[in-house]
Amino acid sequence: MTPLKLSNGQSTESLESLSDEISNNTRSMPTTHTINRRRLDLQRYKKCRALYDCEADNEDELTFEEGDIIFILAEETEDENWMEGVLEAEPDKRGLFPSSFVHLMTD
Repeated sequence: MTPLKLSNGQSTESLESLSDEISNNTRSMPTTHTINRRRLDLQRYKKCRALYDCEADNEDELTFEEGDIIFILAEETEDENWMEGVLEAEPDKRGLFPSSFVHLMTD
């Protein structure tokens, strides 16, 4: 990573170029900025709270614990008893889960 040049205490690089540089240097590990941005993007989805612990049997399924908040990405899937979502606390965890294991939240 090259040092940033400062002019009057401010960087001469744009935020976008800094973001690109950080992303290129930390591809395997999400940054706090990336995680916060994903959380903001997810705010437009409905949420539900896990009623029970759920251990995924397949790699396309979501593992979660009672009380976890899940953003619902798709209420309708191939199986009408399942939904697709992502964990609020871990936005990189995405998968299918049984709809009977959650309670839909109202805002």
